[in-house]
Amino acid sequence: MQWFRTFDFECTADTQLLNGHFEHSVNFVCANVFCPECLKKPKNDSSISEECLICGEHRWLTWAPFEYKGTSVDLAVTTDDPLTCFVDWLLTKTNSKFKSVCFAHYGGKNVK
Repeated sequence: MQWFRTFDFECTADTQLLNGHFEHSVNFVCANVFCPECLKKPKNDSSISEECLICGEHRWLTWAPFEYKGTSVDLAVTTDDPLTCFVDWLLTKTNSKFKSVCFAHYGGKNVK
């Protein structure tokens, strides 16, 4: 069985580099975990997270250097380095016994 992880980064671009471009620094990461079996279950099914060895306890996760309200997630991590914490979670805190497919949203410009 395989599982899926989707993620997206939000960045600041406050520092201009010598070449005139701006350095992008990740300041927010969001991720979602789901397997095909849990995806088939109704959204209000209480067995979705804790009983699934693939999805684990947290299906909606965020990492940011600030606390925020108004958005419901399973785990909101406040950290000064969201990118490093996300990569640590991805590589060490997910179930590596199952094949994983990771994909990110890419809405950037074409780079030449």
